[in-house]
Amino acid sequence: MIQLFKKNKYDFLIITFLLVLRFASSATADFSFIFLAFYAFLGPQKVIYSFFISWLFIVINPSLFPAPSLASLGRLLVVFFGFFSIMLYNTRKKPFVFNKINSTNLFLGLLFIIHSIFVSKMPDISLLKSFLWLITIWTLFSAWLNLSPKERQNTIAFITGLTSLLMVISIPLMFTSHGYAVNGRGYQGILNHPQALGIVLAVLSIWYTAQILASKKPSFEAIFLVAIFVALMMMTQSRTALISYLIALGITFIVQLIYKPFRRKRFVLFFDRYENLIVFFIFVMLIIVFLPDLFEGWRVFLIKGNDSESLLLSYSDSRGFLIENMFRNIRENFLYGIGFGLPSIMTYFVVSYDPLFGLPVGASIEKGVMFIALLEETGLIIFFVTLLWFFFMFLRALKNGFLNTSIFLVILALNSGESTFFSPSGMGMLLLIYFSWAVLYEESNY
Repeated sequence: MIQLFKKNKYDFLIITFLLVLRFASSATADFSFIFLAFYAFLGPQKVIYSFFISWLFIVINPSLFPAPSLASLGRLLVVFFGFFSIMLYNTRKKPFVFNKINSTNLFLGLLFIIHSIFVSKMPDISLLKSFLWLITIWTLFSAWLNLSPKERQNTIAFITGLTSLLMVISIPLMFTSHGYAVNGRGYQGILNHPQALGIVLAVLSIWYTAQILASKKPSFEAIFLVAIFVALMMMTQSRTALISYLIALGITFIVQLIYKPFRRKRFVLFFDRYENLIVFFIFVMLIIVFLPDLFEGWRVFLIKGNDSESLLLSYSDSRGFLIENMFRNIRENFLYGIGFGLPSIMTYFVVSYDPLFGLPVGASIEKGVMFIALLEETGLIIFFVTLLWFFFMFLRALKNGFLNTSIFLVILALNSGESTFFSPSGMGMLLLIYFSWAVLYEESNY
């Protein structure tokens, strides 16, 4: 990891400076977004870094650092500067052409926008959210496409390394009240919510686990980080994160066994070494010996220590009312939906407007299963088109190998419990960065 930061020392120094601005005070936090927006004009790689840092600026634990007063406007500024940076870069570098895969993003985004204008019950909110998602995903895909394969791998490795470093150095927060500021139980560390930390840890864990499995001699660093991140995941009490990690790992293993190109390329090399098989055998034996205790610990984790007697009852307690309202809206608006990015219940919907232009810049909602939320919001026709889009993207991730497939699947699994994929203003930004990398790893404009 140290070598990675040395290789990107100038970016590391600039990002460190931006983080200091963000953390120093509320006033300097606003300026950090402005500097970050201009940083995006330095090229495609910097666009990706600026999107990543803008995500970090938004999800930082507010009990630790002052919140910027213009955060909503600041993140929009970074996204639009990134978009214009890529537009200028494409025009300057070569004749402007639409890549085939990015054309599918444009098509889907335009469907969301048209739906927002003609169908949504709150067109201004739906239009803002659909347009922001389209601009974000188009810009990310374009940025990755304008990097060489080597630059692309270096970029995602740097983002992963920096995120991992932040997770590790914030571990002492588990011994303070700041680490549990939201509810006093789930560990949130340096981020603003235990669920947010859980999502990050799930992505990092699947990244390093895939690296371990792909190597005959996995590094001690990767093994150490997986152990740390899985333990922290348990402390967040985020069922979605841990279950998504296990599901993504399991499905990728199944694909490895049945998908011929995977078998031929032999992405999983860990079990080719005799010593690794012994370690794995000992690990399995320990699991069997401590199975009763593990089952009890797993049960308590799944029900989060409450009075529910089963996982289904526990899920019903925490998410049941959301699902019920979503299904009610689906029954009433099955064909066309209620509007992109709108809540299931409008009564308590809070929209924030920026003080300068009076534009809607914040309209947070909470929903569980992404695909049910998508059907509720967009209706049957666009829901079906979006499913085809996801399937197309999955085939591309599958083509790119074990790690890419694992990342893709963990993102889908996470959104089966916490719908964030179509919300780049929050956790969705980080997932879109990894998602776009996973499906574009082998493709480049070079």
